[in-house]
Amino acid sequence: MSEEQLARDFLDAIGDLEREMVRLGARDPQGLGDAVRQLTDSKSLVRRYRSDLLTFATLRNAIAHNSYMHGRPIATPLPETVSRAKEVLAQFTRPAQAVDFGHTPLMFDESADLQPALQEMASRRLSQAPVTSGGVYKCMLTTNAVARWLASNIDQDGNVLMTEVRVADVVKHLEDHEVAKFAARSLTASEAVDLLTRKAPPLAVLLTQDGNKAQSILKILVASDVPAMMMALGA
Repeated sequence: MSEEQLARDFLDAIGDLEREMVRLGARDPQGLGDAVRQLTDSKSLVRRYRSDLLTFATLRNAIAHNSYMHGRPIATPLPETVSRAKEVLAQFTRPAQAVDFGHTPLMFDESADLQPALQEMASRRLSQAPVTSGGVYKCMLTTNAVARWLASNIDQDGNVLMTEVRVADVVKHLEDHEVAKFAARSLTASEAVDLLTRKAPPLAVLLTQDGNKAQSILKILVASDVPAMMMALGA
């Protein structure tokens, strides 16, 4: 591909990125760099690709100024740079969706017997599961809460009586930080990663149609889903 075609393809991608920044809320930006600075604090995708975007903005300005040396343009994008610009653009026009990751929910009513619930969680290698009361979400059943319940119910011989134990008995041992966050199914993978990697993250992100906990849970995202989402983001 000629230098001219590389430059044209690159500038086209940057033009599209600038339009995406405006769509996301940038107000009268003076170029891509200004748009990125406006949106960094409020938009997850912009934060994630900030370094790339600012590099593209610098190169775009150099190309647009038509600087030449010995009859050749000083700034010509490498094929790899053009490809990367197109990849980043695709993340804005077709962002990876959180609902494509995670697992379908395994849920228990608070009145359910504990032992079969734990067996089912173990068979699916889950360390947490939503608990409902009357069909409405109440809290999360966690293996940590189970461990606390066990510790408080061991008799002098080291035995634990599991008969007639309900899920409701165990969730009384949840700690304050063991909470889930509801989000709409439109949540992007980038936004989900931000939630699950922030300081004091939720135990899980529960996706429903509109983020309403009265709605059916479509997917559950936990910290172990972050690597797959990061890979999809090209990060």
